[in-house]
Amino acid sequence: MTEIEPESELETNVTVTITPNPSTHTSLVDVPYDSSDRLSSTQAWLKDHPDIYRPYRKIKPEHGNEIWIDKDNNPVVRDVERERSEIKAYLKYLRDTDPKHYEQLQKLKDEAAPMGDKTRVAVNIPAWMEGSTIYRTLVLYSHQVDSKGCKLDPDTYEINIIVNRRKGDAPDN
Repeated sequence: MTEIEPESELETNVTVTITPNPSTHTSLVDVPYDSSDRLSSTQAWLKDHPDIYRPYRKIKPEHGNEIWIDKDNNPVVRDVERERSEIKAYLKYLRDTDPKHYEQLQKLKDEAAPMGDKTRVAVNIPAWMEGSTIYRTLVLYSHQVDSKGCKLDPDTYEINIIVNRRKGDAPDN
């Protein structure tokens, strides 16, 4: 997620949620992810590919609670069936247009253990050269509390560390 500057005094921290759009899928090879990329080049790429990502932003109306809205200012409503349908459409599109990448995803899926029945959130942390700092990050996640100050049930979330280095690079610390 990327924080961007608020556009008005009513908005709070604006966050971009990246969701692939199957009608405008771009191969992952085309996405700038190299650590040498600067934020400005990534922002330029996002601007040149507006249909690939679906930005959401949080606003606080004068009278009411904070809400999330999409780029057309429509409220974002959680709908599990809609989300599943979008994922299925994306995977079908990917299977039809980039079978090699789809095959890699299937292989990863088959190797991964299923989420627990109580799991509601998966936190994915890309890590490269994080040996000296990753422990603190994990401690912070594992000591989360709810709005009443009670420690969260660890069965309701999972933390995945994504080793983010090129093949052939030496493992980090």
